[in-house]
Amino acid sequence: YDFYEKRLFYSDLKIDSVAYRGKDFGNISLTSNWDHESQTIYTDLSLNKDEVKTLNVFGNFSPSTKMMDFSSEVNGLPLDFLYLFMHSFTDYVDGQGYGKLRMHGPVNHPSFDGKIKTENASIGISYLKTGFNFSDEVVFSSDSIIFDKIILNDKDGNTGVLDGEIIHTLFHDLHYNLGVNTDRLLALNTTSADNELFYGTAYASGAFRLTGFGKKIHTDVSIRSEKGTRFFIPLENPESINEAHFVRFVSKDDTTKEVRELQVAQEPSGFTMNLDVEATPDAKIQLIFDATTGDIIKGEGNGIMKMVYDKEGNFKMYGDYKIESGDYLFTLQNVINKKFKVKKGGTVIWTGEPYNAEIDIDAVYRLKASLYDLFLDTYGDIYNKRVQVECIIHLTDNLLNPKVSFDIDFPNSEDRLKDDVQQFVNTEEDLNRQIMYLLVLGQFYTPDYMRGSSSYASSGTDLVGSTVSDVFSNQLSNWLSQLSSDIDFGVNYRPGTELSGREIEVALSTQLLDDRVTINGNIGNDATSTNASRIVGDVEINVKLDKKGKVQLKAYTRSNDNLIYDTSPYTQGVGVTYREEFETWKELLKRYTRIFSREKKKNKSDRLNTGNE
Repeated sequence: YDFYEKRLFYSDLKIDSVAYRGKDFGNISLTSNWDHESQTIYTDLSLNKDEVKTLNVFGNFSPSTKMMDFSSEVNGLPLDFLYLFMHSFTDYVDGQGYGKLRMHGPVNHPSFDGKIKTENASIGISYLKTGFNFSDEVVFSSDSIIFDKIILNDKDGNTGVLDGEIIHTLFHDLHYNLGVNTDRLLALNTTSADNELFYGTAYASGAFRLTGFGKKIHTDVSIRSEKGTRFFIPLENPESINEAHFVRFVSKDDTTKEVRELQVAQEPSGFTMNLDVEATPDAKIQLIFDATTGDIIKGEGNGIMKMVYDKEGNFKMYGDYKIESGDYLFTLQNVINKKFKVKKGGTVIWTGEPYNAEIDIDAVYRLKASLYDLFLDTYGDIYNKRVQVECIIHLTDNLLNPKVSFDIDFPNSEDRLKDDVQQFVNTEEDLNRQIMYLLVLGQFYTPDYMRGSSSYASSGTDLVGSTVSDVFSNQLSNWLSQLSSDIDFGVNYRPGTELSGREIEVALSTQLLDDRVTINGNIGNDATSTNASRIVGDVEINVKLDKKGKVQLKAYTRSNDNLIYDTSPYTQGVGVTYREEFETWKELLKRYTRIFSREKKKNKSDRLNTGNE
């Protein structure tokens, strides 16, 4: 106060090198003067960096009424400071802001009005580990921050549209109501370190909704998987999800060794999620039983799944998943290590607990084996030739502890041969024994009662050689596949025996032209005791003639197994397939009726237009 007890106020403050979260904001200059007539303090604040005034705030404040009225001009202000108010759901905020903003009203609850144009702005969503970029206009109206059809871009250039608002009180006590709609966007980009229950990279189309306030965030997601999705569900250590509720403290100096139990207060995270997913063959899903040995089921298919994550950290899954294709690396005590192809139509059904899913999956391991070990000298040397054999594994019941059964099939052999082999797999014990021999040694088991009639019997050397070659082949295939994400490599080497020469096979699979063309092929060297070394190979090409893949062109060439009845060592073919999926014949009939009706209307319209011309 001055001599006449009139209020006086004056300030001239400067702050050098202001930084927040490692970001240099520049220098702050703040001046204030008291105005006797209006009984207010006039303030002017500026933020300067590299001789540029990135922020200028000026206006007045009335101490008696606690009212204020400030205007601000933003010119390239770093947006990093917004992390202070949004850290409950974001990892980072970046970019620059430009525009004008007015702050007016009571000090404890002012209104903000204006528009800020963002440039090179980006924000990271902590729960999804995804980041989005945008350069658009954000509207401030009273206590709301409004996002009106803002275009978001992910790291790959995919886009989505952001709508919604954030309600705040001086940028505190934030209430969120934000939604994103997209045709394709990076929706998940996590690792096992981020989430032990599920993780991966997911591209999706659909709708995202984020609501809540403070740390109590709820996410509703309804999406359809798109190309590039890789989703992993680890099943190795389900017991790790059960956390201990007590911590025991024991004093070293306490001779009584008294144990005190203190119950741990489990602080809820506040984050909840409802995730509805329409899975498509574009999504590659892996069920990981043992990552160390590679005991993994990989598949792609269709399904509708619902995932629920509550604030207590409980995770539930519901829905059916039907496998279109995939593979299963079957391992047993580090001795058997075989890659099975999963047959189309297998299902995984979740009814709550992710580890209590019900499965019904058939997988096939294909190899060539000689029938000599079954028939010995009965049918002569023609059975020395290797024929195509399929070892089939059936996995049913519980996902973590499935029931396993086996079967054997000869896909390219005549029925007479299949009937002859049936006598050696009449019982489950016989079948399992033959499967083990085929998987471990790559040959059939000779029944004990027939061994005395032959001078040939497999040795332990065959077992060691076959096992070592399998481990080496699978590991080499994994290394080669890591060289390119677009091409799958495979190598298979089988050492020779007394009756058969060594075999080495190289396979590759790739997709071209936005997955419209698929090429699968293998080429190998087959050296047998009765035939000179020769190059054999199979190639299959599938071309999708329409976008949905309903019409496909297929061409193939494959080596023949039975040279007695085939006039050529190879068979080639080409054909066109058309595929429709329907629930009833009536539904299919209606679908075609609508198509023909549209064609008739179109033709009639074309004739009328031609007549008018």
